[in-house]
Amino acid sequence: MPKQMDKIITVYKNVIQKSSSPVSGYILNSTEPSILVKSSWSQRNIERKIAVRSELTQFVNYETKEIQTLTSTDISSELLTSYSPSGLYRALFREIPASGKTPKKQHLEVWKKNILWKLFDLTSFDLHGDVNTDSEFSSFQWSSCETKILYVAEKKVPKAEPFLPAKLSGKNDEDTKKGCEYEFVEDWGEQLVGKCSPVLCICDLEQELISIAAGCPEDHSLGQAVWAPDGGIVAVAWSNLPWRIGLIFCTNRLSWIVHIKPDGSYSKLSGDKLAVRSPKFSPDKSSLVWLEREVGGPHHACHRLICYDWTTQKSSVVVDIVKESITTADGQQFYGIYSQSLPSRCWLPDNKTLVLNTIQRASLKPYLVDIVNKTIKAISDDSDDSFNLGFLDIYKDLVLCYRSSLDTPPSLLLGKLSSTGVIDWLTLLEQEPIVSGFKTGVLRLDADCEAESVSKFSALYMIPKDDADAPLVLWSHGGPHSAFTNGFSILANFLASLGFGIVMPNYRGSVGAGQASVDFLLGKVGKTDVRDSQQAAETVLKMFAGQLSSNKCLLFGGSHGGFLSLHLAGQYPSFYKSLSVRNPVLDLPTAFAMSDIQDWAVIEGGFSFEPTLQMNANMFEVMMSQSPISVISSVTAPVLLLLGKKDLRVPAYQGFSYFRQLKARGVKTRALVYDDNHSLSQVPHEVDVEINSVLWFLESIEHTVE
Repeated sequence: MPKQMDKIITVYKNVIQKSSSPVSGYILNSTEPSILVKSSWSQRNIERKIAVRSELTQFVNYETKEIQTLTSTDISSELLTSYSPSGLYRALFREIPASGKTPKKQHLEVWKKNILWKLFDLTSFDLHGDVNTDSEFSSFQWSSCETKILYVAEKKVPKAEPFLPAKLSGKNDEDTKKGCEYEFVEDWGEQLVGKCSPVLCICDLEQELISIAAGCPEDHSLGQAVWAPDGGIVAVAWSNLPWRIGLIFCTNRLSWIVHIKPDGSYSKLSGDKLAVRSPKFSPDKSSLVWLEREVGGPHHACHRLICYDWTTQKSSVVVDIVKESITTADGQQFYGIYSQSLPSRCWLPDNKTLVLNTIQRASLKPYLVDIVNKTIKAISDDSDDSFNLGFLDIYKDLVLCYRSSLDTPPSLLLGKLSSTGVIDWLTLLEQEPIVSGFKTGVLRLDADCEAESVSKFSALYMIPKDDADAPLVLWSHGGPHSAFTNGFSILANFLASLGFGIVMPNYRGSVGAGQASVDFLLGKVGKTDVRDSQQAAETVLKMFAGQLSSNKCLLFGGSHGGFLSLHLAGQYPSFYKSLSVRNPVLDLPTAFAMSDIQDWAVIEGGFSFEPTLQMNANMFEVMMSQSPISVISSVTAPVLLLLGKKDLRVPAYQGFSYFRQLKARGVKTRALVYDDNHSLSQVPHEVDVEINSVLWFLESIEHTVE
């Protein structure tokens, strides 16, 4: 095994060395035909134990197709970056780590050409807590006059002191609360620990002042803010009542689009009993769009696109929730909007057309949406699932996108949009496949039980062309309301480089195939999703019978994907030889009691949720029957458990209990425990998870890397 391990580590290092993913892109103001393109990229760095972020600068002459690419620069210390409307200024948040007795600091820097023009030590201002840089609350917006910057930070919390001993100064410090140092404070859960009450902050560059926007209500958390035409602010307001419930990856939380005027007066622009996100103004500020769905239900689902006329103060539905599919203006099939946000710059100069990304079955695709005619038009062919095409930025008639596939890292593309919607593409950065000799594709499957109301689902595969007797990994996605798309994957390429075949099912309940498919899974977890996944594995084995071994089938998945893997191991014990699972859901009733998203287990179990809900005997019995723990006595394959000590979504105690139950039954098992949260996304932990999983697989099937 040591020699084999060295080869595996070498293969892994080779894969991540060639793997870099775009984080953002920006087309700066330019004198045509010259164009300046900035793009930021993320790449795992084993030595530094972080995901390194870099910025790539390219000068493009679109007419002559000449491209000048400068060497990338490391921007890992920058938390957020924003260019002013004219492109003259660049603002960024930078975190200065604690050193000795000097505490951590956060700076707001404003650069003008080669000069650090302004610097604000936000820690010294002491007006708020840490700046929000997460995907849920964060915002970083220049005003149109380029004299103010809007951002989101955690509300300042008074210092807590014990009753005794009392301070001797005799002063009554209004920023200090006695006897409150042990008080429980709610936050917004997994990956948002410490995020309790985000507030809107304004940096006035002329006055060199930081202030908290007036009108922020105490019972709401504010974020995703943009400047309003009247100098006020439009933002998303999430209700803190009756208590905060896990927010990340959950688009179903009660919230409103709100308008805070310059005088602090406050009004709601969206309706009640809705979940909203990502407000964006048109360039002339006449129209405001946002994403919207009903509150509650599955954690992620189809959205409608809403347009609010700023003059008439009336809203209308531009794209409604799609039950199954509709036909676009160019005759293609469209399955609905499943975006969690709209791009930062998404409007064309005509003020009526915007671009959005959304999953469509097994790929990510951009679409043009006309808010006046309420039509949708695809930028790429909906029938071609062989790649992901993701929109990054737009400037005038220029569109910046990235393109990737399962075996090829993202390339960077610049396109010119014609009046008919056709795009002439220019490749700015070309990538090549990491592994060769593999066949990738998408299966279109009809469920074995076609009498059900929803019967269609899909699966991605990556199979060796020439190898015989190759092992097959069934990799299940989490959620369950998410989806695999045909975009680059480090893990898939690592497995492929070692000779594994891979199948990745988008079982019914996955997003991207209509709202009816999302809803279909509720109450059927542990059954429909398991059956679909097994059908996908068996289909691939039949298709590639000469290349794949039916005696070397393996399971991998995290969260609900781990839930599925353990169900498959228990329901098909002779089919699978080994499995590796990350923070798997094992027991729905205790997940209801202990998870940061208590509603998840109840909703997936087929019941309705409300904050005062108490589980009864019937609910307990049904949810236990849906849980992997119910089939543990049938599990015989070796199980590797990958658990995060800080996981709030699926607390690690579930994994510890399952580990002990397997040991008591004599099943080979191993548990690896990381000082990390649900995703285990810290680079050293990702590395350890993926290499240990491969070693576990190889040991179980006695497979030797040649």
